[in-house]
Amino acid sequence: MKSHLLSLYLVAGASVFGAEAQPLYLDSRQPIEARVEDLLSRLTLEEKVSMVHAKSTFATEGVPRLGIPELWMDDGPMGVREEVGEGFRNLNREDDFATAMPATIGLAATFNTDLATAYGTVIGQEAKQRNKNIMLGPSLNIQRTPLCGRNFEYLGEDPFLTARIAVNYIKGEQAQGVAACAKHFAANNQEVQRGSINAEMEERVGERRFSARMSLGSIVPRPGPLPLVPRGERESKLQVQEQCQDAPFCVCVPTFHLTGISNPACIVASPPGIL
Repeated sequence: MKSHLLSLYLVAGASVFGAEAQPLYLDSRQPIEARVEDLLSRLTLEEKVSMVHAKSTFATEGVPRLGIPELWMDDGPMGVREEVGEGFRNLNREDDFATAMPATIGLAATFNTDLATAYGTVIGQEAKQRNKNIMLGPSLNIQRTPLCGRNFEYLGEDPFLTARIAVNYIKGEQAQGVAACAKHFAANNQEVQRGSINAEMEERVGERRFSARMSLGSIVPRPGPLPLVPRGERESKLQVQEQCQDAPFCVCVPTFHLTGISNPACIVASPPGIL
């Protein structure tokens, strides 16, 4: 994600500083970590805070003085959503058309990783045409009940299949210069009161349903949105391991290690109150 965002800042920042000596964070020849630290040192506390919460529906704040643009995102897993305003109100615009992609459960049912790449490619292309920086998808939750209202956008019941389809979907999307934000990745099997319920499960369920124990990678549970980190192996892998049995509200959030992604400009997000 750092390299993807800095590429945006480089373009915007160049116009801010013009012919003047550009700061280190805009120098693409420098190491990413050095550029990030330089940029962070130039941000005020108020600017940092403004960038970690929403500015409006599907947008975060920018910092014009440093050439940092606003970031625009959109739903979702099955194509670019129509433009919406406050409260997700449809704006009824006539220039926001996009392809209505087949349900992703149907994509998973093909067991076709090349098709998953093509699927992500289409969404990435159309998102870029609509000036979106981040697309909220794919949805990675494992289906546990046929009554779940979002089963159509999940990738089935098998963690291994979910991993293979999701990784190739993400690779296709991010190849278009759009970051993928994986979401609904664990225990999101209920729509009613999903923002307030306590998702409880036995350890056995967490291990067998949300984990791929067949050497599919590893996780580190930490709070908050975290990057998807490739492990350098060739085979696409995903392991989701719940460790919520001792947490009163099951708020631990795992880091996913999806290998096979060359540019890990992918983040994990979750709706409030539920994994």
